[in-house]
Amino acid sequence: MRKGIVALAICLLFALGVWGVFYPPVFVSKFQDVFVSWVVHRFGMLDVTMWAISFFSTIPERVFLFFFCSVALGATFVLAHPLRSPVGRFLLPVGAAFFIFLGLYTTFHRGRPIAVAVSLALIVGITQWPSWKQTRERQARGGIRFAAFLPAVILAPALGAVLLDGGLGSERRWNLISLAQRLHADKAVQQVATIDLNGVDVDAEQGLLFTNGHGTNHLLAYNLRALDQAPRKSEAEVGFAQGFAYNRSDRELYVFNSMSRSLLVLDAMTLALKKLVPGLNLSEGDCFIEFDKHTGAIFISAEARWPARKPGPNDDPTASPITVVERTTGRQAYALQWCDGGFCNPGHMLLRGSGRLLYMGFIDRILAYDTGTRRVIARTQVGDRWIGDHLALTPDQDEVLYPSPLHSAVLRFDAQTLEFKGRIPTVFGVRNLTVDPVRNLLLTVSGLTNTLDVIDLKTRKRVAKYYIAPWLRTIALDAKVGIAYVSSAMGLFKVDYKAGL
Repeated sequence: MRKGIVALAICLLFALGVWGVFYPPVFVSKFQDVFVSWVVHRFGMLDVTMWAISFFSTIPERVFLFFFCSVALGATFVLAHPLRSPVGRFLLPVGAAFFIFLGLYTTFHRGRPIAVAVSLALIVGITQWPSWKQTRERQARGGIRFAAFLPAVILAPALGAVLLDGGLGSERRWNLISLAQRLHADKAVQQVATIDLNGVDVDAEQGLLFTNGHGTNHLLAYNLRALDQAPRKSEAEVGFAQGFAYNRSDRELYVFNSMSRSLLVLDAMTLALKKLVPGLNLSEGDCFIEFDKHTGAIFISAEARWPARKPGPNDDPTASPITVVERTTGRQAYALQWCDGGFCNPGHMLLRGSGRLLYMGFIDRILAYDTGTRRVIARTQVGDRWIGDHLALTPDQDEVLYPSPLHSAVLRFDAQTLEFKGRIPTVFGVRNLTVDPVRNLLLTVSGLTNTLDVIDLKTRKRVAKYYIAPWLRTIALDAKVGIAYVSSAMGLFKVDYKAGL
C-alpha cells in the first residue's frame, strides 16, 4: 500500500512538471529570463530556437500520443494479469512497450528508432522489477501491481513523447507538424505558398501582395485576386533577404542584398530595378528597413550581433549596425555605430506615421530616435528580457506595443515618453504583431504555439484564435476586408480573421 502511494505521488509530481512546461506563463519568475539567457549563450541562438519551435509547436500532438501510448501500455498490464507465469506477466508489458515505441518512431521518424524503443522498454522493465520480484518470492499473483503499473504507463510514454522529432524541415509526409496541421485544420486558414518566407506587405488598392524570405532569391508579387497563380519575380536577385520595406507614396520597394552589400530600389508595379546603392558597410545578418517620408531617408539595420553588445575582437570595427541612405540621391547620409551608450543592433525598427520618431526594439529596451535632430529622445528599460521581434503602434499612435514571448504578453508604452503602461495577455511565444485600425484589433502571432491571436484593444480580451503553422513570422493586413497574410518557415498563409469574431 505504501509503495502504491509513493508511486502515485511520483506520478502526480511528474504530471505537474509536464503541466508546468506546457503552460509556462504560470511559472514565470525573475529567474526565467536568466535561465533562457544562459541556455542561449551555452548552446547558441539558432540551435535553441530550432529546438524550441520543434518542441513547443507540437505540444498538443505530443500530449495526444502520450495518452495513446499510456493507454496501450496500460492495456498490456491488464492482459498480463491473468497469466499464470510470473515471467510472462513481467515480459508482456516490456515486449509490448518495445513494439509500441518502435511503431511510434517508425511512423513519426527519428534517428535510431530501435535503440530508443529498447531504452524505453527497459524503463518499463526497471520500474516493475522490484514489485515483480517481491510478488514472485511470495508466490502470489495478487492484483495488478500499482507500484510498477503507474510509473511504467506514465514515465515511459512521457519520455517517448518528448523524444519525438517535431519534424521541422522534414521532407517526410508524416511527422508531428503534419499531424498538427491535419488535427487543427481551419476553413478560415488557406495556404498560399510552401516556401520559407518572412517579409510580407499588402497593397490592397493595387491588388498586390509582396513577400520575400530565405526560400527565394527574388522579391515576389502575388495577385490578391488570383492567389492560386504563380507570383511575379523581381529580375534582380535579392540575396535571399528576409525582409523589405514598401514606400506606398512613391510605389517603391527597398531590399538589402547582404551578399553584394547593396541596397536595391525596385519599382513596385513592375519589380524592375530602379536604383542600386552598392558598397554599404553594414553589419552581418538579417536586415530591417524603414523609409522616413519626412526626411526622405531609408534606414537599414542589421541584427547580426542581436542581442546588443559592444563589438568583440573578431567584429569588423568599420561595419555599422544602422546605415541611412538618401532616397533621391542614393548617397549614404550617415551611419549609427553607437546607441544609448551601447553597441546598437536592434531586433526591429518602426517609424511613427505622425512624426519623425523611429522606434528601435532590443531584447530588453526600446529607444525613440528623432530622425530630424538625429538624437535619442526617449528610452525605456523593460523588466522582461527576450522580448519579441516587431514593434507596432495603436491606431491613435499613442502607444507603442512590443511582444514579450516568455511572458505571453504584449507590453504597452507611451509613444512620446516610452513610459511603461501595462500588459495585454496573449499567446505564449508571441513574436510579431500588427493592428487593425478599422476594427480596433490587435493581431499577434506566436513562434511556438503556431497561432494567430486576435485581441480587442478596447477590452484587451481575446476575441478569436486561429491555428496556422509552426515558425510564424510576419503579419500584413488587408484591414478593409478583414484578411491577414502571415509568413512562416512553412510558407505563406491567408487568414480570414473576422470569421471567428
